[in-house]
Amino acid sequence: MKKKKKFRRILVFLIVLLISFSIYLYFGLKMLDIEDRYGDLENLYWNSKNDDIALKKKNSECALIRKEKNRVYVIKNQRKLDIDYWLNPQNADYDVEVYRPKNKIALYKLTSEELYSLTKNSETKLIEKIEVNY
Repeated sequence: MKKKKKFRRILVFLIVLLISFSIYLYFGLKMLDIEDRYGDLENLYWNSKNDDIALKKKNSECALIRKEKNRVYVIKNQRKLDIDYWLNPQNADYDVEVYRPKNKIALYKLTSEELYSLTKNSETKLIEKIEVNY
């Protein structure tokens, strides 16, 4: 009887250890994927939320941020673009600011110019500023 009880304890311990290691491995690989995918934009992934406003300082272009699974997209003119494509990967220099509106409003109905004017008043809060120069 004691051998059976000891065997069960060892089995339960090994199962818990295996599950814990699997969870650790999953989250480690997920974070590695995000770092590899976004590089200098990794803080944008971690700090932004859905419906934040992304502002490209170079040409004052605005778009809404949409996060899905392990990817960050921007919504511009009802089109969903990958953040890398929107920032133009051929040009390695970019300056991006992320703003969070204080009030929930229908941001999808606003034009890029209206989103830009929102970033310049007190209705939004600066969340992240990323400047990359290569």
